[in-house]
Amino acid sequence: SNQPTKSFTDQSSPHKTNQKNYFKLDDDRYSIFLHTRKNMLKGPKETTSHMRDRVKELLGEAKVACNRSLFEEITISNDDSVRHASKRVKELSHKTPLRRSWTTLLANASSLVPFMTRSEHNLISKYAAIYLLGYLNPYSTGCNFFSLRSAALKNGLLDAFIELDLEERLEDTSQCFDANEMGQTNVCSDLSTERAFDSFLQNGLAALWRERDASNNTDALHLVAMAIAPHLDTSLVGNIVASWEESQIPAWIKASRLMGCLFAHSFQVHYGLRKRMISLLAENLLLPESDSPDEILAGAVPHLLAALHTFSGHSARDAHDANIAHQAMVRIATQTGKDIIALEVFYHILSQTIEDKNRCRCSDSSKTFCPHVARGKLLRHCIISFNGSRYYADGTFTEQTLAALKASLEELLVPWQGESENVPESNSACLLSSLLYASESFFYFLLDQDLVTQFLEMNLQLLHHSECRIRTAASSLLAVALSYHKSPDTIVKPLLEALKAATELKLSQGDFRNQEFNSIVTVASRKSPKFAFSFLSFTIESRQEKKDWSSADKKKDNEIASFASGLIAAAALPNGRVAMAQVKATIRLLQAETRKGNCLAVRHLATALLSTRHGYIIDNADNGIQNIVLQVISNELDHWGAYQLAW
Repeated sequence: SNQPTKSFTDQSSPHKTNQKNYFKLDDDRYSIFLHTRKNMLKGPKETTSHMRDRVKELLGEAKVACNRSLFEEITISNDDSVRHASKRVKELSHKTPLRRSWTTLLANASSLVPFMTRSEHNLISKYAAIYLLGYLNPYSTGCNFFSLRSAALKNGLLDAFIELDLEERLEDTSQCFDANEMGQTNVCSDLSTERAFDSFLQNGLAALWRERDASNNTDALHLVAMAIAPHLDTSLVGNIVASWEESQIPAWIKASRLMGCLFAHSFQVHYGLRKRMISLLAENLLLPESDSPDEILAGAVPHLLAALHTFSGHSARDAHDANIAHQAMVRIATQTGKDIIALEVFYHILSQTIEDKNRCRCSDSSKTFCPHVARGKLLRHCIISFNGSRYYADGTFTEQTLAALKASLEELLVPWQGESENVPESNSACLLSSLLYASESFFYFLLDQDLVTQFLEMNLQLLHHSECRIRTAASSLLAVALSYHKSPDTIVKPLLEALKAATELKLSQGDFRNQEFNSIVTVASRKSPKFAFSFLSFTIESRQEKKDWSSADKKKDNEIASFASGLIAAAALPNGRVAMAQVKATIRLLQAETRKGNCLAVRHLATALLSTRHGYIIDNADNGIQNIVLQVISNELDHWGAYQLAW
């Protein structure tokens, strides 16, 4: 204790020598982290004013970098890679002043965003748009661009270049393209250029976007939309922009001109880079909620949605790529907070789900990508994300989306009613189960009780469907809906009849791998003691007396016993008082399964008996249940089974 302690920044400290092993960051962010930590450890000498100085220094360097040609930028980018891999970084930095690449400048700017004002954030966003256009159109920066400008811009050339509007910049730089260069889709064949561009998107632009809401300068967003889809299908945004078009909103007028121009056909970008840009939007873009039709809401948002809609419907090469575009659409729509935008995106994805006639090749154990399941998750995410941050979700969006989903389910239930042979081959179980999965999210929010009752009644018939995936989805939906139902007694009787038919169907199929009814049984037993008593009596009596609930084959009989005991436990756990009425019958089942050595069934039955322990152990009227359970745990169950019961 008398030994002097070493400082954290001491060179002999192991934290100093092995710190790169602990912080797995890229070189740019790692250097920023070390510099920031060093400044923090220095004490009050390094304050916010120092960070403000760094912001001004970076903005000055970023401004000068706008005059850089693409060839020069790629050279600097390659030099950065060499320097990062070299062990003589300090020696090189002392000899020559190092210029940072566009990617490094944006990565460094992302770490300084908390110290930037709104105007400074707008400025760095404008610089980012100039850099991005430099990759998309090599003639837009450097000497190639200035040779196209008139002599009037000679004085203050750099400032005039930066202040150019995006439309004017595109118009001026397009003059150097020949007619045969327009419309190419795979012109980015240079490996160094493509590597630098990909690094710029992943490490530069993405880092800047995810640190703060998008700025009022939307040039970069418009350029990304133009690169994703040069020729747009605007059917998705027609209803969204109708009021803005009538009011002649300047932001929308500008966006409409950019959406109709042909300059994007000359961008040097291929399909792989377009897909990376879509992933960039889906994973990193942050949009502020706005009440007025500003540059983001009335300008960038409809342009991005139209581009993503065009890509998913016309350009995507497979369903997985289209799903990435749908993810970006949902992210953009939910962040705006506008009902009309979220509704249009929701209707589009729902219609794509219903109209998809491709036969699904999924199975219960398949891990392949399923477009139906993916769209169902997106619909669910759209509902939860849009309503999740609102105190009251019974608004226009919830009402209309619920009605749309209900109508789609009713349409799909027509061929699914009765036997599964009536189902068209183009449909699949994934299609219906995905919509049920999406509908489940509605019941987390405030809803009209009449709508809840209608949804419950409509989905009861799916409990005894032949497809296990549909039964599982219906059971999960009914469990959530019943949890929020204020008068569950009205649905108890039809639910009991549906579950009886469902268990009989499952026994006839002989498939006991899934316990898909446990969730709805548990919720219904907790909400209604009458249901718990009736279902417990039905299950125990069926196991003891009915021939269908037993088998001469030992393996199959054990599976049936495990399935039945799982239902008994699901009904007994939430309602111990009701379970006390079936104690003797449950003990007989426990003793029978113990003699057979069916460990799984014993666990379920012991769990069901333990739900009644308060009624017998506290009153000290009968210790027989406790003794039987303890004997089963000590003699028949393995250590892991005993541990599970103990918890």
